[in-house]
Amino acid sequence: MDDMLMDNPVRKFREERGLSRSDVCRQSGISYTTLGNIEQGLVLDITLETREKLLAFGYPDTIDMDYLKWKEEMEISMGNKTADIIRNKIAYRRRLMDQ
Repeated sequence: MDDMLMDNPVRKFREERGLSRSDVCRQSGISYTTLGNIEQGLVLDITLETREKLLAFGYPDTIDMDYLKWKEEMEISMGNKTADIIRNKIAYRRRLMDQ
């Protein structure tokens, strides 16, 4: 589980730049709790508002899809049923992007 958390794309982006959660929160306007919940995989999906703040901070525009893919892998590895919901979200987002 800890290895999976390290692969969280939101966390990886932050850590690769040598930033703390506090740094990202102060500079992006995202609450510390929200960022912590995302990085720990407690959030099913990144909200549009949080996505916009991440993008403005410099995260790649695929961060929400990257997160969903990571979350799906994590859920599958843990045997959770949430993976089906996440798969549906990914498929829906892909359809939207293709329009």
